[in-house]
Amino acid sequence: MRDHLDPLKPGRKGMVLFGLAGSGKTQLALKFVQVFGNRYSAIIWINASSSPQLSQSLTEAADFIKASLWPSKDHPNTYYGKETAKIVTPRLRSTVHNRWLLVIDSVDDIESTDFRNLIPECKHGSTIITSTRRTAAELFEAVGFSSRDIDSLDDLSATQLLLASSSPLVGASNQNFAAYHEEPGKIARELYGIPLALEQAGALIRKRIVSLESFVERYRTHYKALMAKRPARGATSYEKGHSVLSVMSLLFLSIQNESPESAHLLVVLTVLSLRKIPLSLLKETYVAVTVGQTGN
Repeated sequence: MRDHLDPLKPGRKGMVLFGLAGSGKTQLALKFVQVFGNRYSAIIWINASSSPQLSQSLTEAADFIKASLWPSKDHPNTYYGKETAKIVTPRLRSTVHNRWLLVIDSVDDIESTDFRNLIPECKHGSTIITSTRRTAAELFEAVGFSSRDIDSLDDLSATQLLLASSSPLVGASNQNFAAYHEEPGKIARELYGIPLALEQAGALIRKRIVSLESFVERYRTHYKALMAKRPARGATSYEKGHSVLSVMSLLFLSIQNESPESAHLLVVLTVLSLRKIPLSLLKETYVAVTVGQTGN
């Protein structure tokens, strides 16, 4: 990935990281920026998880460029329109500072938006795309990008992540603990090494909602109950996806038992997704839930 996106290489460079939700695509992109960011003249991160987020993210990137935070002494921007969000692509296409890195995160709704329009037609620059869709990888492969399937962690790395999540002190103080402790390894394999599922499982263990020794049995029981109400065909990727659903469902049940109000709030936030949420809406929801529980 480092070599493929090397800003010193000629031509336009791009890589698509695709895989199951929770497999660590965004984390890998973030880590790449943290480690190799100083090799690039500018870094622009676009959140494409929804149309409102995409628009907001492009506007923020345009504001970044207009606020003179973009390196000075450059060509004039070739876009003279009034739509702020459309400043970004022309700026990247025509610039002296051509060692830029563009990250477009969560390119999933490829039916509604042609994300290829966000990639400048030029012979410079590096781009990272993250997506849960294999078809997104195929879409960008057609314009010369490479792709990488982010599947899961190896057994040792998955076990270490579980240990670090379930007990930070254990994970940090004894890296060899994973080598001879059987239960974490069993859990890691049961969850297919998916980072998000492992971190959530670690949270359940750390909060003493379920023990390390009983996790696999509890998980399998809950998995069977959850999968009895199978989602519509095409709603999930493949079998590994159900491990995330099962662990998240276990977490939600624990929240529901401890604080029903928090569970209601979580449902509301899930429906609203990443949009800006008016405080008045939360107040109205709280009042409605409270009245419903008291019967007044």
